[in-house]
Amino acid sequence: KSFHNYLGRAKDRHICAGYDWTLQHARTAMKALRSVNRGAGPKRQALPINLDLLMNAVLPNGDEIREALDLFVVSCLFMLREAELAALRVKHVHIDESSHTVAIYLAVSKTDTEARGCTRRWGCLCEGTPGAPCAYHSAKRQRERLMLIFRGDLDEDAHLFPARDGEGRTRQQTVDAFRLLAEAIGAPTAHEGRAISGHTARVSGA
Repeated sequence: KSFHNYLGRAKDRHICAGYDWTLQHARTAMKALRSVNRGAGPKRQALPINLDLLMNAVLPNGDEIREALDLFVVSCLFMLREAELAALRVKHVHIDESSHTVAIYLAVSKTDTEARGCTRRWGCLCEGTPGAPCAYHSAKRQRERLMLIFRGDLDEDAHLFPARDGEGRTRQQTVDAFRLLAEAIGAPTAHEGRAISGHTARVSGA
């Protein structure tokens, strides 16, 4: 995919410079693309984590794994891609304690070609079923963590699930959090050509 993007940019620059993109150019580009992709094999698919098993497991103590679990639950139930998770800020999340619901406005979405954004909503799932994955309580706990960090004066532009430096999580930091959870319950991080990735939460919640 990356080489395909580079090739497209090279073609654009060639044409913008006033040169023709001939059949010979197209043929050479296609041969180069095939050469790069030869032997690459199929794309590696995201390996899911069993959400029910995770929720009922006895996890190690520690803030890092508890925050990783809440991050995973929110990502699973809202089916977030890593780019959507990285863009998620406090102002995009509305927690209604009276109705026990959480609504998330997604300003970045792969399928939103017009950049209008969309809102998704979940109610509490654990009130009658203790141990059930609950986006409402996971989001609420994360907001409470941030309130402690900001000492009650919560910045609405802050990332909902920030990295340690306060910035948005990188793809690798998200993957590391998912790996931490998988390892905590003895689940594999790679199996039969699939591996924990930034899309793991999305496929786990599907």
